[in-house]
Formats: sequence, structure tokens, C-alpha cells
Amino acid sequence: MARSIGTFKVAVVLMSLMVFAVAADDMKEVERAAREIRDNSSEIISVKPEYNTFGWKLETKQATHTIYLKEDSENNLLWFRAEALVPGNPRPIADLINDPATRKKFDKSLQNVKVLSEVSHYAGESLRTAVDTYKVSTDSKPREFVYFSKTIKYEGGIVTIVNGHYQSSSVEESKSAVRGRLAQTFWEIRPIGKTHTNVLFMGALDAGLKGDANKKAVLNDFASVVEGLSKYLSSNSKEL
Repeated sequence: MARSIGTFKVAVVLMSLMVFAVAADDMKEVERAAREIRDNSSEIISVKPEYNTFGWKLETKQATHTIYLKEDSENNLLWFRAEALVPGNPRPIADLINDPATRKKFDKSLQNVKVLSEVSHYAGESLRTAVDTYKVSTDSKPREFVYFSKTIKYEGGIVTIVNGHYQSSSVEESKSAVRGRLAQTFWEIRPIGKTHTNVLFMGALDAGLKGDANKKAVLNDFASVVEGLSKYLSSNSKEL
């Protein structure tokens, strides 16, 4: 019971962090929020029965990847957790994910990335704000997400990419797209031995759809990026 209550508190903290408003020039607050999302996300990652207090349910299990889902009807969000073992090392894989041109090669739903600001730090860390436009399989209008993205390198070669909602008055809503709500997404890219990497992609979002249409969009257009990444790296391992 104590563990379940603790998990509930973590989820509440995450939600409060993910909807905060931030001035365009207040990058320190964005960095703080990114690290807190990363640290709190680590507490709800596990899908092992004895530790799965968050309530993940297996949706897809294939040779290339697995996907778990958790519905949050109270906040109209669908959480997803996609995972794959891929060839390569964490740092180059993180660079591929962060590069808009490369992302389009394995993220087939991504239409456009508009970088609003970007700051690079020491040891390969970086912080950016951006607008992504995605086509969705259950609606004719694309979805637009405004977010911050923080890349953090940890000991042991682990790289994380934390994305959260970014509110800016300077970003007008597109007339040709629907503004979606990216509560958070979180990549954990962890080395396995000398030749492979475990890629975990987890998040919660609202694609502006209802019921099964929202679930289909999350599975086909967002969580499926891990499957695309796995296939891309298997065919293009020389890039790493």
C-alpha cells in the first residue's frame, strides 16, 4: 500500500511539472523541471510484476519491441512505454534522435521540426525548445506540439532525453494543425555490453482525440517510433 501511495504521489508531481508555464528566456527553470521529470520518471519505469505499482499493461510484444500502456482518464492522457534492444552505443543513438533530419528517417509520422532555441553545454548535454508537427492516422489534420527537450548524460554511459510541455506566447497556433498536449516524453538510452543499447521511450500525451482514436494515434504515430528506430539501426549500423 505504501508503495502504491508513493507511486501516486510521483504521478501527481509529474503532472504538476508538465503543465507549468515558463518565460521564453527562463532556461534555468526548464532545466530544473527536466531533471525532476527524469528523476521522478525513474520511479515508474519498471514493468516487473513485483515493482509495477504504476499499473502498466502489456499492449504489444514483438521480436523488435514491446509496448505497455496506462490510461489516465482523470487527466485525459494515455501513458505509453516502448522498449527495444538495438545495435550501437548510447551517445550516437541520442544524436540520431535529436537530429530532425535523421528522426524523419525512422519516425514516419514526424512532418516537421521547428527549433525555437538551442543551448549546448559541456559533456554533450544540450537544451532546446521546439515545435514538432505530426500526422496522425486517425485524423486528417496534423498535431502540433510545443515542448522543451533536455539531453542529460549520466555515469555508466547512460543518456536520457527529457521532453516536456513548453508554453510560450511567441508561438502562435497553426491554422492547419491541432495543438496537442505533450505532457512529457522520456528517453532512457542504456548500454548493454559493448555492442548493444537498450532504448526506452516513455511518455504521456493527449493527441486531441477521444477513446480508441486517441489510443490508435498514440500506438501508431508515437510509441511506434521505437520500432522504426530498431529497424533503422539494424539496417544502418555503420552510421554508429
